[in-house]
Amino acid sequence: MPNRRERNRDRTRDALVDAAMQLFATQGYSQTTVEEITELADVSPRTFFRYFSAKEEVLFQREDTHIPVELIASQPVGLSDLDAVRAALVEIAPLIHPMRDRLRLLRRALASAPTLRGRDFDQRKLGEEHIALGLARRRSLTVPDRRAILAGVVAFATFRMAMDQWLDAGEHRSLAPLVAAEFDRLQLIGAGAPTQRR
Repeated sequence: MPNRRERNRDRTRDALVDAAMQLFATQGYSQTTVEEITELADVSPRTFFRYFSAKEEVLFQREDTHIPVELIASQPVGLSDLDAVRAALVEIAPLIHPMRDRLRLLRRALASAPTLRGRDFDQRKLGEEHIALGLARRRSLTVPDRRAILAGVVAFATFRMAMDQWLDAGEHRSLAPLVAAEFDRLQLIGAGAPTQRR
């Protein structure tokens, strides 16, 4: 269990992140200053720089949608690569649910600042690499081969589509069924199923 100092540190960090996300989403990333963030979080600018080196670090300071490498690697051997990723992502989806508001603000903040798109691309690439690494470990590989890399790209794009639907949906929608549905759709594409008009 974290001690009191660690809990206070976590609360301060969360207050700064929440304040920054709110301001980035409402007035734009470029228009928001560190001073405005710290004023809203009720801390000093000096405190901000104890936690973050720059405004940009607030957006990417933690992996809110971290892809669990070991969870993918531990899926039953009988599952295909995509089924293994599907099972792992459906399992972690409930853990992402409390982050919905913050992820919505993050998406709005990223849309407000084209300069951040490169960093967002890096985060997506990291997600693809985590999936590929998990799949490689399922087959006792030390590094992902081309099959695992391709599956990582496709699976992460599928996961992002489910995430976007979830963030756009009402509060009653859960992420797990959307993830499962998008992977089912992917399987239909792979099986050559006829396209239906929607």
